[in-house]
Amino acid sequence: MTRGFLSEDHVERADLTDIAARVVRETDKAWLVNDGVREVWLPKSKAEKNSDGTFTLPDWLASEKGLI
Repeated sequence: MTRGFLSEDHVERADLTDIAARVVRETDKAWLVNDGVREVWLPKSKAEKNSDGTFTLPDWLASEKGLI
């Protein structure tokens, strides 16, 4: 099951969430982010870092990480 993904490379915009968070640590594959309440790892393969300091990620991932 792809949980919100239509294919490996395509996600419906309605299935995405933007969160405001700052990067605490970064590896080649993930960001450790803090949203002011918790710190969670976001895989770079499933999330996008935006220039305005937000991250865009699938709803299922944001829910799984407790961000929504």
